[in-house]
Amino acid sequence: MNSLQVGQLALVVGFDTTPHNVGKIVSLVEHRNHVRFDDGEVWFDIWIVEGDDLVTLDGISANQLIARARFLKPLDDKQKQDARELEAERHG
Repeated sequence: MNSLQVGQLALVVGFDTTPHNVGKIVSLVEHRNHVRFDDGEVWFDIWIVEGDDLVTLDGISANQLIARARFLKPLDDKQKQDARELEAERHG
């Protein structure tokens, strides 16, 4: 069973086509069992995530993208606090 939950912060730890996102902290917005892309490819167990300066499969910078659950790791309490402090520093 996947331990990820809507609203949780997670660390991007892997990628299919967007290595730029590895190491980014994202917020989990919505889980979907699968998604079918225009080219017919289907991904299973995916999340819609939000974060700063993310890169989509098309190479476009975005605040939201689709990520495979296996490439996301929930943050522990220390990591969550560090992420909050970093966010506060960024936005004054």
